[in-house]
Order: sequence, then structure tokens, then C-alpha cells
Amino acid sequence: AIEMERRGIGVDPVGARNAAKASEEEVGVLLRSANDVAGHLLPMGNGDALADLLYATLGLPIYAGNRNTRAATLKQVRQMLLKVPGTQLPGGFSADNAATLIDLILDYRRAEKELTSFYRPLALFGASHRVHTILRTLQAKTTRYSSSKPNVQQAPRAGNVRRLFQPRDGHVLLLLDYSQQELRVASHYAQAIPATFDWRFTWRCTMAKRGTCKGKAPHGPKDDLDACKQVTHVGYQNQKSHAPRHMGLVEGFLSGDRAFDPHQSMVTACHAQGYGHVDRALGKTANFLLLYGGGPRKLSESLDLTEADGRSIHSIFWDEAYPELGRVRDFIGERLRNAGPKLRFSHEHHITTLHGGRIHLDDGYHGLNYLVQRSSREILNRAITATAAYCHDQGVPYEQILPIHDELMFELPADSLDETVVRQL
Repeated sequence: AIEMERRGIGVDPVGARNAAKASEEEVGVLLRSANDVAGHLLPMGNGDALADLLYATLGLPIYAGNRNTRAATLKQVRQMLLKVPGTQLPGGFSADNAATLIDLILDYRRAEKELTSFYRPLALFGASHRVHTILRTLQAKTTRYSSSKPNVQQAPRAGNVRRLFQPRDGHVLLLLDYSQQELRVASHYAQAIPATFDWRFTWRCTMAKRGTCKGKAPHGPKDDLDACKQVTHVGYQNQKSHAPRHMGLVEGFLSGDRAFDPHQSMVTACHAQGYGHVDRALGKTANFLLLYGGGPRKLSESLDLTEADGRSIHSIFWDEAYPELGRVRDFIGERLRNAGPKLRFSHEHHITTLHGGRIHLDDGYHGLNYLVQRSSREILNRAITATAAYCHDQGVPYEQILPIHDELMFELPADSLDETVVRQL
């Protein structure tokens, strides 16, 4: 990491300044348009003031009691507005204009983030044609790499940000990445659970723990809840996780078929349940969001879906598309409740990653997230070490300059680009 910080990455300073200028103009246009639609000067920098204007003054509906201006909340409010086109809101504002206003606010925030997070910092730090970002290796619980000054780790693949990265004269950039790394790691853990493994878990009544449950039959916080009639306090009872009907994800990766697309399983399962609008891009986004611990509400908020669609697609992911991953998630949760057998990666109070790292937690959903992400980071670390040793031992002038998620960027002389070396790396 220190060597990559020292080497830095080349940036086109003229391109960065032009991109920053164009982004500033876009931000200004979006802000003026939003002000015109609202008929007010929107306090974009003050979330509380903006919430007062939207909900109290303009009369926008409130979603699930959330009177805030988070992007996920505004998307759900927009969904509510689209169901009643032409309706006049309590503040005299039309539902159509309100939906347009939300779109402008979200577009403004996207453009403003690109400007402040990428274009301006790259224009500032790239004045010397080289950016030396600060790589942080242990800041996140998953130990994924992060960076600052500027944050090039979050540079999106789409758009113009990565186009500003440029090699030195006579050099080229080489970007190598893992194919479906997270899903492959998750499949590895799915194989670790015996196919015949079956267990029962029972949710406890949190109201009984506090002594305030009004159920018709008395019960303690550690008793089974068959007698508790306060269903809203109980959750699901007597659920069993059986061996999955199929393990398409594991079988697909083990087949070695390069044409295998793990995200297609989600698309196919959604289509079979009547969700024909789910394409590969939406299916891929849903896959990673749910794999990393998102629930139905988070899914519906992030993908601009109705709550009913979010619940259905959440169920399709765990029960139909990838039931083997649902067993890993549930198994981690059970082990953290001291139930079920111990396996290599799951112990009473922690889970163990692919290469021996320990993660202490108390949540099965996030357990799968941390397990997959930290194991992926360990694989990337080993790749960084191995490729650096290979380049040194073979005298190959390939220099590592930046890790981005599951990718590793090299800078090398143009005349040294060799397919055999690239395949070895």
C-alpha cells in the first residue's frame, strides 16, 4: 500500500479542470430548475430545512413516518406520487410537479457528489499530473481498501471519472480484476454446510424479555412462543432450513463454464414469479444488495420499487434463486445463538474468514456480508503480494498503482506489454 501511495496515479489536469467546469454548470442548471419547479429557493445544504419545505410547505406525502430527505426515502415518496398523477397535494402543489422535483433533487445530489468527490479534487491534486491518494487498509470492519485525498476508490466504472486517469508518456494502464469474486466466495462457504444439515430456530419475544408482553398465555423470554398471541412482537416461529432444492450457483462455478452468468439465475427466478421487468442490471444490483445484508425495505428503496415488490424479490433471492446462500446466512445466525454444529468458519462468538481472520458480530445477515467481503479482501491482498513478487523475480517492469474493489491497476511501458505475462498475473 505504501509503494502504491508513493507511485501515485497519473491524472489529466486539463481534462479534470474541464470536467469540473462542466459539472459545475450541470449542478447550477439542476439547482435552478429545481427552484423553478418548487417556486422556492431550496436549501440543498440543510437537510432539516429541505424536509420542512418539502413536507410542511409543499405538502409531499410522508413515507413510513420518515420525514427526511434521504435518497431512499425520496424515491419511495416519488413512487407514492406516481400512483396518483394529477392529484393536488395539501400544500397546493401537484403530484406530477412533486415527482419532477424529486427527480431534480436526486440528479442535483448525484452531480454535486461527482463534482465535490472527484472532479474538483482531481483538478486540484492533479495539477502536478500525479495523484498520491491515501490508502486506508483497516478502517472498515471488512478491511476493504478505502482512500482519501482524493477518494479514487469510489471512482465509478461508468461515466467520465476513470477516463481522467492516464499513464506517463510511453506507458499504458493495465486493469486486472476477479470475475464474480464475491459470489464465488459465498459459494465456497455454501459448500461447507452439509447437504443433510437441518436445524430449528425459534424467535424470542422481546416484549416478554422486558416483561411487557400482553399475550394471552404467560411465557418467559427464553420460552418457545407457541402460546404467545402477540404476533407483531413474535416474528416467525418454528422455521426450518432444509437442504436447498438446487445449488445452481455452486454447480455453475464448479462446471468451469465461462458462459455461466450467476446473475441470470436471479433474472430467471424473477421472471418465473411474474416480474418480467427485472433485467440483468437490476438483478445484479439486487444480488449484491441482499448478499451484503439488505432487507426488503432497503431493496425497495434502493431500486425504486414498491414495498410489495421489494418483499417478493427479497424472498425470490433467498428461496428461489440462491437457496444455498440463504443457508449460509441462517447458519451463521444459528451459530451465533449457540445452536447447530460448529464448522470451520463459524464459532460461538465469531466467524473465521477464508485465511483465518476473525470477525466478531451478532447478526446473521451482516455475518454473511462481512464473511464474503473480508475473505475477498484477503484474496486481493494475496494477489497484490504474489504479483509484486512475480514482477520483481521476473524483472517485469509492471508497477502496481491502485487497488479498486476487486481490481488491481498496473502501469507499465507500452513496449513491455506481453500477453503471457498478463495471463500469469
